[in-house]
Amino acid sequence: MKIIPWIAATILILTPGFLNAQDYFQQGVDYTIQVKLDDQIHFLRGIEEIEYTNNAPETLAEIYFHLPPNAYKNNQTYLAEEQFQQEGKHYLFSVYSQSGFIDSLNFTVENKEVKWDYHKKHIDICRLTLNEPLKAGETITIKTPFRVKIPLAVTSRLGHVDQSYKISQWFPRPAVYNAEGWHVNPYRDLGKSYSEYGSFDVSITLPENYIVAAPGKLTTKSEKKRLKQIEKQTKQKLGFNADDMEIPESSKELKTIRYTIDSITDFVWFADKRYHVLSNEVSLPNSQKTITTRMFFTNEQADLWKNANEYIKQGIQDYSKWFGNYTYNSFTAVTGVPGTDSDNESYPAITCTKFSEKKQQLEKSIVQGLCYSWFSGMLNFNYKSHPFLPEGLAKFGETRYLRNKYEKENRL
Repeated sequence: MKIIPWIAATILILTPGFLNAQDYFQQGVDYTIQVKLDDQIHFLRGIEEIEYTNNAPETLAEIYFHLPPNAYKNNQTYLAEEQFQQEGKHYLFSVYSQSGFIDSLNFTVENKEVKWDYHKKHIDICRLTLNEPLKAGETITIKTPFRVKIPLAVTSRLGHVDQSYKISQWFPRPAVYNAEGWHVNPYRDLGKSYSEYGSFDVSITLPENYIVAAPGKLTTKSEKKRLKQIEKQTKQKLGFNADDMEIPESSKELKTIRYTIDSITDFVWFADKRYHVLSNEVSLPNSQKTITTRMFFTNEQADLWKNANEYIKQGIQDYSKWFGNYTYNSFTAVTGVPGTDSDNESYPAITCTKFSEKKQQLEKSIVQGLCYSWFSGMLNFNYKSHPFLPEGLAKFGETRYLRNKYEKENRL
């Protein structure tokens, strides 16, 4: 994992009651995940290996983990109660097809089984009791298999509609540990997750005709070639039939594609067999660095997405001038899962937009999601304790972008 110096410094400066720089540290959490999608029954089956480095000055006897899919398991979870209070969605997960969960967990540390148990109140949190204390500066390898039932996309982030998938909040991950102690808040829709920085090496196995949108570097040569072919077809297409949203039958052949990305707090991916693809290269201001941008969209809003690359390019260049250069090597924008009314969902280096009726709405959604890559992704403010920081600064960035671009139209 590579810690980004200006990120650490900015967190200290902007966080209310910030810590002395000598007290600040980040735990190291580097993931290798292999996962397989069963799109006939909407399950994920995977195995996860984590290199966990204790950068704290003290010894740890236990490590807390988040298990986000369990937030969708029943109507007693914090997420279900929140949705009832906010949206009046009563008995949200009482129907099996709408619910989700994670099971088949079997944690080991250095290939030895460890004792673990669920949080007394929240089934989406568990605690590993280490066989041997983890001293400052030491690294251990934690492994576990897991199985996830993907809920229907009726609320929050993880979900599917038929065979269109948004896979977020899907794997076990260590809770943040810092000078304030363990951060073990349950999963909730209001406020994004708070996670440690780390690297991700993720291999996804699924039917061959799926198209996957994910952050980071695609390392699979055959899939890179396929995406280039799809992009060529997208550019040559004279028109898109917005009513043609039929889902093709899944291929009987499977493929495995691999993505890698460093210094990031989360890894999410989207899968659909109907995506069109466009990409672009964006040069950062006052830098030799070039960013690869990608767009994935369906027929439903293709006419709005055709020119969306210019929104991403302008946003990356503007925000880089105003807030410091974009850190990651790519940025991906994805149309929302068809058939859902979910809001924009933004993550480090990738954003998923809500349904847009006009190009101005799509532009606003994309640049808003892009701005979260600075204030939620790269700076990683804790949404649970300081939600005004990422929300307020991202809104400021989006507003400044629109005001700067459309000043003569006085659109705001």
